[in-house]
Amino acid sequence: GLECYLKKNLACSGTTPSKEEGRAAERNMAAGAIEALAKVLEPLGLGCGCIETQETKTRRRRLTMLQCGRRYQRQKKTFGFSSGTEEVTVRVDEDATSLLWWASGADKKHIDLKDVREVKTKEELGVTITSLNGDLLLELTCEDLATRGDLVEGLSELLRDTRKNVGGGENPETAPTKGKTVMERTKKQAYFMERDIELTQKRRAAEKRKEKFMKDSG
Repeated sequence: GLECYLKKNLACSGTTPSKEEGRAAERNMAAGAIEALAKVLEPLGLGCGCIETQETKTRRRRLTMLQCGRRYQRQKKTFGFSSGTEEVTVRVDEDATSLLWWASGADKKHIDLKDVREVKTKEELGVTITSLNGDLLLELTCEDLATRGDLVEGLSELLRDTRKNVGGGENPETAPTKGKTVMERTKKQAYFMERDIELTQKRRAAEKRKEKFMKDSG
């Protein structure tokens, strides 16, 4: 609870929590409660823009980057051998089901994500995309590690989502029961957290009244 949080973070200093430290602790607890609530609600499809986990925000940023598109160096292959590089634009379509890529002045080519086996890093800044039967579909070189990280993680997340959709979701007969149980547990957690904060505030008020009484009577 809040009292434990304050003791843990301030015991070593031997000081009494100030008002600012108390408010900061309350804000940290509230942020933690929102993060925990978002982790429960999002898998049930009950999330919203005002309650999101950091992971969801990062996923959305990566998806936006993929759909806007970026330029990479594509490793050209002839009969399985490298034959130079060319600059290509790569992006994900609006439905996030296909990967589009094209060189300047050339027609767009597309790769269905359901036909992709994996996206892996290669050497320093390389990325390879292989098909279900192991064929190389696309090999790219990124400009830096951050860009490569976003590309690999973003595409890997879309691959997992695609396989989940293709393989089927949760049993519709058990999903409502599971959702109800999780929601009840979440409500209990929120209640006890609010109660903890309320009791801590009352305890502080009582301590202030006691200090004032002792000061006035002394």
